Amino acid sequence: MLAFRARNPAVTRPEAGLPTDLENVRALISETMLPAHFYVRQAGALKWQPPCAQEVSWEIYHGRLLDPAHTRESRQFEAWNIFWVDAEGRSAEPILSVKLDKDERQLHVVRAIHCYAWEGYHAGDNVYLSREIRKWVRELVGTITLRDFTALEEVRDELICLLFQAGVGASRLPLTSVEAPLPAFSLGELAYVYRPAAGSEPMRSFRDLIQEGLHEELNWLEKTKLLEAVLRGIDQEEEKEAAELFIGRWLALGHDDKEFVTLCRNLFNEVALSPYTEFVDRALSFVNLAMRGPDRDEDYVDFLSYLLRQTAWHLTAYDLITFHHRGANYPDALLLDSVLQRYLSHLERQPDLFSNSPSDDPARQRRKRIRRRALRQAWLLRQIYEGLPVPDAPTSPGENNRILPAPHQRVPEEQILQPAMRTKRLYEMPTDRLLQVSDSLLAQCGLDLQNAEELQELGMAIFLDRPLGVCKAPGEPDRTPLFSYEAWSRSIADQRQELLLKDARFCPCPKDAAAYRQALGNLPVSGVPVRQPPSSQRPGAVSLADAAKAANDFILLRTTRQTVQAFLDLFPALNKRVKMPYLDPAKKVLIVNAAAVAEAGEEKLWIYDDRLSRRLEIQIDPSQGYQSRAGIEYPAAGLKVLTAEPIVIQATH
Repeated sequence: MLAFRARNPAVTRPEAGLPTDLENVRALISETMLPAHFYVRQAGALKWQPPCAQEVSWEIYHGRLLDPAHTRESRQFEAWNIFWVDAEGRSAEPILSVKLDKDERQLHVVRAIHCYAWEGYHAGDNVYLSREIRKWVRELVGTITLRDFTALEEVRDELICLLFQAGVGASRLPLTSVEAPLPAFSLGELAYVYRPAAGSEPMRSFRDLIQEGLHEELNWLEKTKLLEAVLRGIDQEEEKEAAELFIGRWLALGHDDKEFVTLCRNLFNEVALSPYTEFVDRALSFVNLAMRGPDRDEDYVDFLSYLLRQTAWHLTAYDLITFHHRGANYPDALLLDSVLQRYLSHLERQPDLFSNSPSDDPARQRRKRIRRRALRQAWLLRQIYEGLPVPDAPTSPGENNRILPAPHQRVPEEQILQPAMRTKRLYEMPTDRLLQVSDSLLAQCGLDLQNAEELQELGMAIFLDRPLGVCKAPGEPDRTPLFSYEAWSRSIADQRQELLLKDARFCPCPKDAAAYRQALGNLPVSGVPVRQPPSSQRPGAVSLADAAKAANDFILLRTTRQTVQAFLDLFPALNKRVKMPYLDPAKKVLIVNAAAVAEAGEEKLWIYDDRLSRRLEIQIDPSQGYQSRAGIEYPAAGLKVLTAEPIVIQATH
């Protein structure tokens, strides 16, 4: 069975019994909702209500909890409620709730967010109007059906997962509200960290989070989000102490410096930057302070280089003009600028980390070339978006409907919907003024384009898709695995190269421009073309159809290693039942929805090997719907490998 946390045979629980024994389940809910499992920065911000019976308006449609105004149905529950308390008093709805339906033998984890919403009202004389109000909006995080579990410990693991997701959001790609973090988490006020044998009081400080919350049973995502909670809850004066405490605790748990860098990369890959706060600057300072060893400066520069390149790939795929509400939600552009400014400060102090030296061996030459690649890509993206009209603060229509405490202010709606109404411009400092770099280094950045890797980088992007969720209804929440793809566009590479060739610092000799253009034109890049979608994608779901919106010539090069590994972990029988040595995360593999690359059924996956030869066809079986474990949804009936004799492959459940 999929597990949120790895099984620890050394840990024994005090309770026993079957998950169908409701007394055991009630005790389990009470234990997982104890104050000791919460980080609450402000004393008194949470109020726990004793378990109670309640009747509430209740209807779930396609996985979403309907607003009470939209249903006449109601249900009887036993509820464990936690309310938010601030200057306005106690929240009208529990910010977090576990509801037990004893008749259906189900647990529902629900959260609430204070929002601006619209309601209809009777204005008299049979005239009905609408008005904006402030209300607490309920969201269904997930449901646990007890009969699907064989042990109470499995229910505990699933409940911990849902309570954790209630705080940090259900996805690293928050397209819908329930996928985004609670505002209290984003503002450093609240976090859920389940701790075995915990005390009786909530964690109150970043010191508590590190020393008591960071423990060996946490999975990687929990460790990542705990670090995020630490960084969101500290101020500038506490950065050094937090870094020393965290790295000390990290090493005490048996982790090393390399794993810390991996954790910090994961921190930025998983974070939701809206609402935009001081988190980015706080995190970048923290990583610098926490890195150790004789090569810490180089390691930190390489970390910044990675962030610049990853952000460039993301903004190439999901550019601010086609996506992000035409630039209304621009935190990634601000991230790029913050990282670039730190990068340039290191370049100014230590230019030898970027410039070639006769004594450099090939490995060091490549390492420096990748650093210059990050500089070149960041310059290109900043040039493209410089002067773009943006709202006063980065936001989206959904995010803008959330009520946030001061000093966060709501952005006027017309700034989101109408770019002409925006007065702010992105990147107030011109890129050329910011990029005070020696002409010789910029010329080397241009000369690097003689290398095929650097030419290809000009058109690289990373796209996302959920190919296992194609059988879901429009608008239905989709928590199937998020696949990521490396893709390339020749037209975008051409455009980027032309920007570089126009700048004499990158191309000092105009006569060389023709040679660069010819080299790019002759560059062999193999991939599977993304098909122009015949119809619109499912609302609220990411899709490879986005690639066709960004450029009409994107080709898919590979599925990322992490995605291939996650796919094999979900369906481990795939490589056991069918011998496929090419299906190896260490190799170049492409696993893609057939409809994204050809006129084939949406319910099929095609798998290509490292030569981009199609080797396998897999049918997604939607007959039994979807099942969810450990925060991941998958087809309950599994997959069917379409060979001479079809083979059914089940997920690990």
